[in-house]
Amino acid sequence: MSGLYIHVPYCHSKCSYCDFTSYASAHNYSDYISAVIRELKLQQEKIAVLKPSTIFMGGGTPTILPTDLIAELFFELSRIYNLRNIVECTIEANPKTLTLENLIAYKKIGFNRISIGVQSLQSEILNSISRAHNPTEAIEAITLAKVAGFENISVDLLYGLPSQKKGHVLNDINRLISEGVKHISFYGLQVEENTPIQNKIEKGLLHLPNEKEVISQYLEGANLLESKGYKQYEISNFSKKNYKCLHNLGYWDGSDYLGLGVSSHSKKGNKRFYNTEKISKYLKNIQEGFIAVEKVYALAEHEEKLERLMLSMRTNEGVPLSNMVYSNAAKKYIENLVSNNMAQTVEGKLILTPKGYLLSNKIISDMWDFIEF
Repeated sequence: MSGLYIHVPYCHSKCSYCDFTSYASAHNYSDYISAVIRELKLQQEKIAVLKPSTIFMGGGTPTILPTDLIAELFFELSRIYNLRNIVECTIEANPKTLTLENLIAYKKIGFNRISIGVQSLQSEILNSISRAHNPTEAIEAITLAKVAGFENISVDLLYGLPSQKKGHVLNDINRLISEGVKHISFYGLQVEENTPIQNKIEKGLLHLPNEKEVISQYLEGANLLESKGYKQYEISNFSKKNYKCLHNLGYWDGSDYLGLGVSSHSKKGNKRFYNTEKISKYLKNIQEGFIAVEKVYALAEHEEKLERLMLSMRTNEGVPLSNMVYSNAAKKYIENLVSNNMAQTVEGKLILTPKGYLLSNKIISDMWDFIEF
């Protein structure tokens, strides 16, 4: 399932853990969207060949943009590609940016799925990671999305946050379930280099939960979600039946995709390419009639094999046992995974459990020598 990704690199404020290409300072949104529209036209032949069935507008915070600019972008897209072919159209949002008026506008534009960055429903925890919204605003955003007609509502939730306890996580999950959201992305905090949160942790201004607590938050959170009918279909993603994120499934099953905007990434076969992350360079290139691709490269055969293994083991599709090159060592390794509840074999496939997902990088590395694609 091929997809089109559109990146909006603007936010009201920068979260302390974020290392994505996003900017909190004032910018001319109109100039940026005009450039994306020009890039869209420069890439229209690739879009025609790609035939995307999903669109994902991410960031940053796309909902920081005036709705008329988003409408203009989609109007131009509709002139070069039949949007009736799009089965899923997602917009990412920060609760602080959502009003009933703009939510209704998003529906009219063509969005049928919204992903809201909740992260936590605890005020102190939200403050510790510099989130712009509060718990009340998060719940109000979900309510307004439902009123506007969104049925397919996803929320992001983080675990392993400063001073966070397992009880916080489970309470947050229960509250979000009670709000009727269809999809929950359940991510562990990643402390990236040169981010404000790393600096605060190193100075002792913030304290992360210990490893045992973080593992407990993930495993018990995953178990709660499963018990409430949210199927875990990928390491960090849980959904009600028929509400998986189709756009992300395209990434994980190896489909091609095209990215538009600053720092967006694209894939065609074994080739990868990505745009510059510098807005000034992006605007200049597009204004002069050139695409803003920073680098193009092709994966070698062994790199494609590793990527396929990694992506397959991230999901509940797993890896067919028929792809295993069996030896006594390989057989014993798989038996140990299953006996230690790290994996299960289902319909001829090896699939990791939540416990196995926690060690997925090591397991993938271990399996490298006895897997074929």
